[in-house]
Amino acid sequence: MILSGDAILCQGYSKPGAGSDLASLRTRAVLDGDSLVLNSYKIWTTWDHHADWMFALVRTSDAGARQHGISFVLIDMKTPGITRRAITTIANGDEYCEVFFDNVRVPLEHLVGEIDKGWAVTTALLSEERLRIGSPALALKALARLSLQEAALHAERIARTRVEVDTLTASFLNVAEAEHDPSGGPAADSSYLKILATETVLTVLDAAQQIAGEEASLREEGGVLDYSEMFLQSRR
Repeated sequence: MILSGDAILCQGYSKPGAGSDLASLRTRAVLDGDSLVLNSYKIWTTWDHHADWMFALVRTSDAGARQHGISFVLIDMKTPGITRRAITTIANGDEYCEVFFDNVRVPLEHLVGEIDKGWAVTTALLSEERLRIGSPALALKALARLSLQEAALHAERIARTRVEVDTLTASFLNVAEAEHDPSGGPAADSSYLKILATETVLTVLDAAQQIAGEEASLREEGGVLDYSEMFLQSRR
């Protein structure tokens, strides 16, 4: 269904007070017969307004460590009780949403893994996600835009940014190889890669903004993102 493109999924992890610290989430799901009943809401859900399904973390128990009592569920976004509201970003985009759950019933057959034991599923997914986010694709796109400003005056700075992008690319390839090793690569590697990718993109776009000067805010023909919009998107 996902691979064929017949359905779009969004990720329901973050909520106020539980963004990077997922173990502190409080989106409650109470067992009622053959369903889990969800209340509360999620925030910063990317492309939720286009999604058919959400895979989400919900708290089903408060016993034990914070990582215990978290379950991983699949939610049909047509289920009654779901309200979505777009969030406008600093780059004037609307790819993020708030999602509200009001007595939303999720059949137990949509539970992934065991109840209260969704943390293992989540950490496995996050490791793969961080690898994808740590891809040098955005940095290479930003570098290509920067290279349009090639000039002797800026050659040294452009060369330095190329070195940083090359470093990111090499790091990505090393982590990707480790992640797909049968023995499994350490999750910390992909976490570091995500940070490195973000910082590299910011470095390249900072250079592009300064080199382009007043022209940084001009929009190119064909609807290509201008420097300023890319710059703002990188700080979302």
